[in-house]
Amino acid sequence: NNTIGGTAPFEYSIDGGTNYVSNNSFTGLGAGAYQLIIRDAFGCESAIGLVNLGETLDQTPPTLVCQNATVNLDGSGQASIFIADVLVSANDNCTNSADLIVNLSQNTFDCTDLGNVDLIITVIDEEGLASTCTTQVTVSGAALTNSDNDALPDICDPDDDNDGVDDVNDAFPLDPTE
Repeated sequence: NNTIGGTAPFEYSIDGGTNYVSNNSFTGLGAGAYQLIIRDAFGCESAIGLVNLGETLDQTPPTLVCQNATVNLDGSGQASIFIADVLVSANDNCTNSADLIVNLSQNTFDCTDLGNVDLIITVIDEEGLASTCTTQVTVSGAALTNSDNDALPDICDPDDDNDGVDDVNDAFPLDPTE
């Protein structure tokens, strides 16, 4: 017993004093509000208060601030981003920021993603409440070699010399006259 004051033995009620039991542990309770009262050996009662079970007290989803990002494809036509590249901040009224779950709809990019890609960032708190924001990732191949100046880097271009013959079938893939 953790009861302070009064005279033992104590009895406990969770229905506003209608029924009392000698044990201060209750099991099998469903969600709802319970009025907890303690009664001592002389019949003196002390209302502890209303206890809510099974209700989510936190009903506020996290707040987040997102930003756009640019990634450059590497020599193999691949790029990736990290959460910090697109998520400026994430905060919650009940969950520590370090304990928030952050998901990105995509974090790796390749030649098929050249241009602007919509990215969805989802942040979930410990109560399962979620917030999202949509940001844009610009996937660039500008730093890569582009033999035929057609806006596609060679690693992404099936026809590097722009002669109408795919490189896999072109005996001279960098010579448009051949």
